[in-house]
Amino acid sequence: RSTGVLPALAANRNRCFQGPTPSVAEFIIRDDEAQAVLGRNEAQYRDVVRPYIIGEDITDSPLQEPRRWIIDFAQMSLEKAMLYPAALKIVRERVKPVRERIQQEAYRQKWWQFTRPRPAMRRALKGMELYVVSVAQGKRLLLAWANAWTCPSNLTFVFAFDDDYSMGVLSSSA
Repeated sequence: RSTGVLPALAANRNRCFQGPTPSVAEFIIRDDEAQAVLGRNEAQYRDVVRPYIIGEDITDSPLQEPRRWIIDFAQMSLEKAMLYPAALKIVRERVKPVRERIQQEAYRQKWWQFTRPRPAMRRALKGMELYVVSVAQGKRLLLAWANAWTCPSNLTFVFAFDDDYSMGVLSSSA
């Protein structure tokens, strides 16, 4: 008997994700702040200071490029985050005071991390130069290529594909 639910294709398992959820807007930094931190040692700070793409960047800009920056320590321990002192200073000054007022103890304890860092998504994107990103809300499915350095917003969907064929399939009506 049919349940009306289509079985998931095994090949597509672990290929689509919601972007990470910072939960605190204070992780987002201005362009001049990002450039100042990256200017200290870009090779090092690129690990945690990243362009941040949201749905509006995909829908409103013909270039579909991020217009914001975010500090993203992923699932780093505080000790490892300390290797990025300029970025950690910003997060300590802006994010920590907000997180200290949050009820969830886990978010207070790990104040330097996003509330939902999406480790499975990060594993799926590892080694890719590009990925496909889409708006999570809206009338139409709009897709764009994102550089792997770009951190997707929680209001986007991430497709862990880096080839034109997959982009074509996602863009099709099939």
